[in-house]
Parts: sequence; structure tokens; C-alpha cells
Amino acid sequence: MKQLPTDDILQTAKRKAKYGHRDWIYRRDLNGKQYADVANLKSLEDAMLNVDTDLSCVVLCANSGCGMLLDKEIITNMINYIKYNFA
Repeated sequence: MKQLPTDDILQTAKRKAKYGHRDWIYRRDLNGKQYADVANLKSLEDAMLNVDTDLSCVVLCANSGCGMLLDKEIITNMINYIKYNFA
């Protein structure tokens, strides 16, 4: 995941999800750095590692910017949708 250059990374990711028509993943690492990236296989694998270390991850939904907390089952389903092209 890339670190966005703005001060308020969550608000930027919400705006990009809402107007860019793509889901975004937002997370913080153990050091407190904030990361946001388009929901793809790499960002979901990073999110899975975050959930394994008891840190929360949020998916920002496309077209609305609403955030939903992710758990292991949801991340696994999202990875399977990407890998096997379910849509």
C-alpha cells in the first residue's frame, strides 16, 4: 500500500472511493502510519496481515465512500472474488 501525501489520508481515500468508482482499503500499521490504496490483491493481503495483528482495516465503498470494518472472513471473500473473477 502506498502512503498518500496528504495530511488527512482517510478523507482523501473516502473522496477517491466516492468519485473514482473503486473500493479503497484504509489501514494503520503498528507504528501508526496510515495507508490507503485501491482494493486489489496486494492491498487485501496487507489488510489480512493487519487483521492478524489485531489492527483494524476499513474498506471504503465505491460510489458512496462509506466505510466498513474488515475481518478475516470478509477479506478472504474479497480475495477470492479478485482471484477467480466473480462479479
